Amino acid sequence: MEDAMANLKLLDDEEEVIHEVAGEESFIFQFCLVVHDLPPGSMNESMAKQFGNFCGEYLEVRLDVTAPLKRKKKVLFRKSLIVYARFKYEKLCLFCFICGRLGHGESFCPLRLQIEPSKIIFGWDLSLRAASRHRNTMESR
Repeated sequence: MEDAMANLKLLDDEEEVIHEVAGEESFIFQFCLVVHDLPPGSMNESMAKQFGNFCGEYLEVRLDVTAPLKRKKKVLFRKSLIVYARFKYEKLCLFCFICGRLGHGESFCPLRLQIEPSKIIFGWDLSLRAASRHRNTMESR
């Protein structure tokens, strides 16, 4: 199986950034990236590192939160099977659904000031947020 994994390759066909906003401060956030829609048994440490390096610098996956969060990545398996791996994020804090950046909401998005309100496109939606894995706890009385 390791030999089959060696033939995996991430393709660089990510969407272009709509607009780059200069002068925003850098923030540090803790959240979890979850990768979906991969064939069973295909996620291993090597793949995790490749996805981490695609999204940012792979350590614990460090992302530049001044850039839009990644939504998906085209992955080529065995030179013939192409799938899109979708990313979901846990523990996201304040997120802008217009520009895809952390640290502000739609009401305070710098792009909102530069684009006519009727032409604003919400490029991100709640599908970016991973379902909570917390168990419901009940108290006994």
